[in-house]
Amino acid sequence: MRRQFWGEIIKNYGAMVFGLALILPIMLINLLDVPRGLTVDEAAFGLNASLLARTGRDENGRLLPIFVLSLGGKDWRQPVTQYYQTVFFKLFGAGVYNLRLSSVVVTAVAAVLIYELIRRRYKSRGLAMIGMGLFLLTPIVWIQSHMGLDNNMPVVWSLIWLLGLEGVREEKKVDWKKVVMMAMALGFAFYSYKGMRVVVPVWAGMTTIYLAVIKRDVKRSGLFVITMLPFAAIIPWLEIKYAGAIMGGAEVKFTEIYQFFYPYLSYFDPTFLWIKGDATVFHSTGRHGMLLLATMPLVAGGLVAMVKEGGGGLVLAALGLAPMLMGTVDSVHRASRIMAVIPLYVILMIEGLRWWTKRVGRWLVVIAVALVAVNFWDFWTVYGGEYAKVTEENFGNLKYFKAYEVAKNLGGQVYVSKAVKMLTGESGRFFEEVYFSGKAVLAESEEEVDSGVVLSRREVVEGWRVIGCFGERQVVCVHQR
Repeated sequence: MRRQFWGEIIKNYGAMVFGLALILPIMLINLLDVPRGLTVDEAAFGLNASLLARTGRDENGRLLPIFVLSLGGKDWRQPVTQYYQTVFFKLFGAGVYNLRLSSVVVTAVAAVLIYELIRRRYKSRGLAMIGMGLFLLTPIVWIQSHMGLDNNMPVVWSLIWLLGLEGVREEKKVDWKKVVMMAMALGFAFYSYKGMRVVVPVWAGMTTIYLAVIKRDVKRSGLFVITMLPFAAIIPWLEIKYAGAIMGGAEVKFTEIYQFFYPYLSYFDPTFLWIKGDATVFHSTGRHGMLLLATMPLVAGGLVAMVKEGGGGLVLAALGLAPMLMGTVDSVHRASRIMAVIPLYVILMIEGLRWWTKRVGRWLVVIAVALVAVNFWDFWTVYGGEYAKVTEENFGNLKYFKAYEVAKNLGGQVYVSKAVKMLTGESGRFFEEVYFSGKAVLAESEEEVDSGVVLSRREVVEGWRVIGCFGERQVVCVHQR
């Protein structure tokens, strides 16, 4: 019996493990090189994850707050992602590499879930492998996997919701456990990323109606609503305790019908999906869309197949409704804010591949894989070249963080010059917490320090021995005496 069990596991998931083992190491190759610097949001997440893991308090001294106020009171960190990173740091140590590695792990979990979703939907391990590959090679997925942010976290929760939805779709009698799972997934998605504040209500409403009307199970529909209720009921209290944390500064408004639908329709703009991508320069290469251009025929075929052959109503509804409320927050062409729909596009790609194969032949699979590979290689080349330079222009180069590591290993009291503080900003605060546990002392000038270790922008400080200078655009030198 045990041998049969493990045999089934290997048969169903062996190829998936092999695929992950092949792609994920490539994803780790230039983890600290692209992007070349840290965004302020990455630094804020890292700083508070390190503080919470070490002391249980955030940068404001609050004990295990639900939301963390950061960047001088300008932005709130989302609890699901912030505490995931905190646990990750607690288990594996705090640091810039582990900050970004935590994001790669999120992508790996999402890849496993998308493999399972495709396998269950199409009863095919081969299609599941292709689906996982298409997901991992998607430009916005690759870009966000290299950033210690919260943009890719909703993908995991949307996949859990879709797995529950897929299970319910196949059942005559709805399993209450799947209903609870779907509600919990959307609840956690709501608090994983700010952009999900306008997606989750739509998907929750869609699920409620589907269970009550299509599945004709009012009790299960009621169970779904009751399970989600605590996530919504706590909002008024959260707005009192953490004022502004729910919408994060976004102003919800409805001015006119055209202004409402423009953001919504922008998320289905073909040039956005396959050519330009995210409107923010460091969330896109500028010449590759949210999806690879080679997948356009697959998505088109998938749409035709679902409309003509049926069976894709839930997928089309979830995809079409997801950005419906983006017009209330005036969010246009922001792929990084709508990553939760990536699994839906992957389903469309697989559906399209099946549709085209029936009409053209199985050799089309080889051509499709080859085109995706060539398209991804072009993305990879630009990502490591032009895109990397853009990130350096926007938030500097990470190489100077080695100075903090060297200073820590020297031992003794560490002083950070005012010039270094001004140069490194939020990233410097993160590094000081990681390497010196917040015990570094600010020095107005190097001359006022008698002994110890000084981080300075100057290569020569009279009376001090220079240990080394680190960085390129941003250079930090380590001195000791």
